[in-house]
Amino acid sequence: MGVFKNSHYPELGKEFLKYFLKNELELLWAVPGLALPVLKDAVDAWEKHSLLREYPEIIETLLKATQPGIGFPPTKGPGMEKASSYWLPITASSVVADAIQKVTLKNEKVEEATAWAAKELKDIVSRYK
Repeated sequence: MGVFKNSHYPELGKEFLKYFLKNELELLWAVPGLALPVLKDAVDAWEKHSLLREYPEIIETLLKATQPGIGFPPTKGPGMEKASSYWLPITASSVVADAIQKVTLKNEKVEEATAWAAKELKDIVSRYK
């Protein structure tokens, strides 16, 4: 995350980043389990959230899906040694968000949206192998 040197509103951008990072955990709970914390010192509080304690498989699935890393190659994340080469194209695709919207906004069946997302994600991985 950063603010471009030639940005029209660099100070506003810096303030937003400060706000975002200060409130990162609150923002992550807008879509529980969809994103991992950016700051290492936020990981413990994130893992202790009641939703994740009730459904620990969310953390396991996220860490497995992004294994062996988080973020853009070669970014290292909390407890990770290196980044997955597929993480950037998968997150840039918005497939997961689109699948959620197919169910919540378009009333599609979960099974259909999941099947669509699985096919899309497999296509992305095959293009980047």
